[in-house]
Amino acid sequence: MKKLLFVKGHHFLNLLTDNSVVLDLGANKGAFAKAIHSIQPCEVHSVEPSKEMFDELMKIDNIRKYNTAISSTSGKVRFVIRENSETSSLAAGKASGLQNEKIVEVESLTFNDFLVQNGINKIDLLKIDIEGAENDLFDSFSESIESRTDQITIEFHDFLNHLKKSDVCRIIKRLSERYYVVKFSPRSYKDILFISKNRISYADYWSLKFISRYKYFFELLLMKFGLVDSKY
Repeated sequence: MKKLLFVKGHHFLNLLTDNSVVLDLGANKGAFAKAIHSIQPCEVHSVEPSKEMFDELMKIDNIRKYNTAISSTSGKVRFVIRENSETSSLAAGKASGLQNEKIVEVESLTFNDFLVQNGINKIDLLKIDIEGAENDLFDSFSESIESRTDQITIEFHDFLNHLKKSDVCRIIKRLSERYYVVKFSPRSYKDILFISKNRISYADYWSLKFISRYKYFFELLLMKFGLVDSKY
């Protein structure tokens, strides 16, 4: 089994090569993208709708940057800016108790339109951290895109009440037809890995399931033998 990495809150297998394409949706200030490029120099696309976060993202070299949102429609969409700018999103803070929100309009593309406009045909790793807007994303996530995406590492924001648990379960059920599903966060869905069934064996999948269940103990053990890396 390839090395299991833990980068900025996201687990995934290091299946990357020089020719890989990585998409970072909800890039924030670019910490994940920067770490990826240090692990494996490859083609990294970082998408961030917040102007404040995007200004920070622009300071990072060797990645492609896009100041847009990914949602169910292309055009203008409402974007919620919060006092903590890192939690700004397309999702309104329903039942979250969040204060000091301001709504602005930002440019948006469907996921398919984004891929077509930027000539992206294959995705080796898709990282998703979009603060509760997962429904909008997966409404524009076709089976064709799934078939061209090897790994998806996602932070669902059900723990902030931005997303219903039933929505998360619906998305997971849909993706599980094509992907092995490994849940690394025991009490929420904030660290889920989807791996194409064409990319790893069933035995490796069960090894990952076992590791995820005893995550903290095994990560210490595997780091000792150099099989997992969480320093990024």
